Amino acid sequence: MSVPDLDNAIANYFDYWEKLSSASRSDRLEAQHGDRLDDWLSEAIHSRDGRADEAVWAVVLALVEAVPDDKALGYVAAGPLEDLAWYHGEQFGERLVERTRADPKFRTAMSGILGWDRVVEPYRSRLLAIIPAATG
Repeated sequence: MSVPDLDNAIANYFDYWEKLSSASRSDRLEAQHGDRLDDWLSEAIHSRDGRADEAVWAVVLALVEAVPDDKALGYVAAGPLEDLAWYHGEQFGERLVERTRADPKFRTAMSGILGWDRVVEPYRSRLLAIIPAATG
């Protein structure tokens, strides 16, 4: 995914989630067609070989940076960020810890993930030490 393509895909991603959670039936119906970036993230995170595509890290960082509001940050936290922490803690754990420590916006996103018992040690303990308000 090229950078200009990624910028457009990120804008569409947030529009998709806004429509998906809309009170408007027509918005929700439109969202049923899916989202190209959401589909790509799902495939890249849940690959057959058990490792996530390395590009997922850059995309998740770009999504956190681009969130237009707290609701959108929740979409990222409950979606691809949570999936990275749950399914690929070994692969991305050190990066998750470092970014959570260094970046307040990323730390806020990390505080929005659930199921801390699914995050592998030692990363779970290290992350929870940085995000004391997070609960399992």
